[in-house]
Amino acid sequence: MILGIICFILSILGIYGFYNDLYILTYIAFGFCLFDNVLGRLFGTLKSMKIFFLACIIGFIIVKKFWLGIAIGVCFEEAISFIGGIIYIGIMLMLGKKQNNREL
Repeated sequence: MILGIICFILSILGIYGFYNDLYILTYIAFGFCLFDNVLGRLFGTLKSMKIFFLACIIGFIIVKKFWLGIAIGVCFEEAISFIGGIIYIGIMLMLGKKQNNREL
């Protein structure tokens, strides 16, 4: 979870770097996100890397530069999946509170 938060922050910085021509931030964020995904795959918390590879392909198609496209695609994927995960956790917590109120 801590590594995920760090990757999210770095992904936001990577997206910022992409739009402000500070590509080193994008490449640093890409490295950490790649490390996070490989670690997740090795330890079994990440079942598939389809979305990761899809983000790489979409980033390359949009940017038209190989490494920069892959890096920005992964940065967007990490940011979107982290925000989606937080929303999902919030919804589950809200539903859990409703279930507890019904049991009382």
